[in-house]
Amino acid sequence: MKVAKGGFYPQLSFNASAGTTYSSVASNFIPGSSSFAQTESYVLVNGNQSPLFVKQQEFTKQSISYGKQINNNLNQYIGLNLRIPIFNSFSTK
Repeated sequence: MKVAKGGFYPQLSFNASAGTTYSSVASNFIPGSSSFAQTESYVLVNGNQSPLFVKQQEFTKQSISYGKQINNNLNQYIGLNLRIPIFNSFSTK
């Protein structure tokens, strides 16, 4: 009988979780040297055609280690849930 009456009282519950993710293709791109390359476009400067140059950046692809990803991708959750029985369709007597 006491267990059935417990349905009339508010309930407070606590939730917590932790998780992480890993991807075998996760990479960092490390900037390296840069250079200038001439394009096929020109600009007019005082009536003269001058070639356009663009800066090209070199990058080195570096895989991110398993341990670093596990640490970097760590997520955590903490929650509280309060249940106040106002109307329960007469399921508790």
